[in-house]
Amino acid sequence: MNNTQALNIQLTALVAVHGLQRVQKALAGIDDGHVAQLDKVGTAKNERKATAASSKKARRRKSVDEIIREADIDPTVRSLVQELAHAYEQKSFLPDLWRVRKFLESEGVEASKLRSRDAALPKVIDVLAHQSHSRLQDLLAESKSSRGELAILTDQILGKPARGTSAGDPKSTDSSRASTAAH
Repeated sequence: MNNTQALNIQLTALVAVHGLQRVQKALAGIDDGHVAQLDKVGTAKNERKATAASSKKARRRKSVDEIIREADIDPTVRSLVQELAHAYEQKSFLPDLWRVRKFLESEGVEASKLRSRDAALPKVIDVLAHQSHSRLQDLLAESKSSRGELAILTDQILGKPARGTSAGDPKSTDSSRASTAAH
């Protein structure tokens, strides 16, 4: 509903309650100074709305590439940081907020007030930018090899063998069934 439609509805309601002649007399009785003052209030309100809308656009979340471009990252580790940041976006690196907090706090960064993984992204990239090449490679290898807890739990419920055991190995399957049956 636009402003004109809203005004028409309000005027129709006023006319229904007070009658057309009383509404016309009341409108005619409003002095120009009062109308100008009310118009300024309405204009100021519209300007505040426009400012709020533009500041929301200005606060849009930066992309991983934008954050990395703006960060002070050693060129020798930039590609690893970028790869880890993209893994972070895909939730294969630090998939949960509690893990993000734990990682940041282990690096001496206050993380208790972070409310989302998105909000933590710039801090994570900053911490990664100050890691050694070998540490970044280790983190990347870990992110590629780790499976989510839900996937592991699903495999356990479905009775699939644990990772690293051969599906065709009767000993591993029999022993896992035996241990499951014992519990």
